[in-house]
Amino acid sequence: MHPVSYLIPLAAAAGLAAAAPLYPGDAPGKAQASVSAGSATLGNDAFRATYEADGHGVRFGGLVAADGTPLLNPGTPLFSIRLKDGRVFNSYDMKAGAISTGT
Repeated sequence: MHPVSYLIPLAAAAGLAAAAPLYPGDAPGKAQASVSAGSATLGNDAFRATYEADGHGVRFGGLVAADGTPLLNPGTPLFSIRLKDGRVFNSYDMKAGAISTGT
């Protein structure tokens, strides 16, 4: 038997013991979502994120801790793509559209 073959069951057994998520405090609770005219909120007992929709698309409305502490401000891009030539495209500048496969 190859030496690596012995490691696979050991790694699997170690993974089972470590599979439960660990939190620095209380577990964050179940995810909750709500939608109203022009906005959606997704969160749990630890934080909530808000997204706003308008004629220009969906924008990040902010991330707030359960105690009300702002974690990310509205207008902060959710992600950015930086090309090799240095150009940067922020998520709020992107628009969803049809995907062409070129066929």
